[in-house]
Amino acid sequence: MSPTQESEPSPLGAAALPALAVPSLPWVLLPPVRIHQGLLGLHPVMETPLEKALTTMVTTFHKYSGREGSKLTLSRRELKELIKKELCLGEMKESSVDDLMKSLDKNSDQEIDFKEYSVFLTTLCMAYNDFFLEDNQ
Repeated sequence: MSPTQESEPSPLGAAALPALAVPSLPWVLLPPVRIHQGLLGLHPVMETPLEKALTTMVTTFHKYSGREGSKLTLSRRELKELIKKELCLGEMKESSVDDLMKSLDKNSDQEIDFKEYSVFLTTLCMAYNDFFLEDNQ
């Protein structure tokens, strides 16, 4: 069975399930839509909430990356704009942006690649989890 299908056989096959491009970012590919063969024929399976969250994390990175320099990294300015517009953390002081950039930029290339960005998001997730744990005690 193809990983993009829940049952088989499908008359369409995996070739009928091309990766989807984000309209404003044609070079960013999303996973193919999963197809389910039901009693009434083929129909797409909706993304789960976790899949939507992962897709949002990836597409948000690429929404801001590449405005300056490489399409695969965030510059300091791009990182600051992403945080300001996407994370509701309030206005960041320039020194705070510098400190964040230094702590995330593990290879010291003055840019944040996707791996470094994902470490940042993981750290935020852990802080949110700690907050909710404390709030429930």
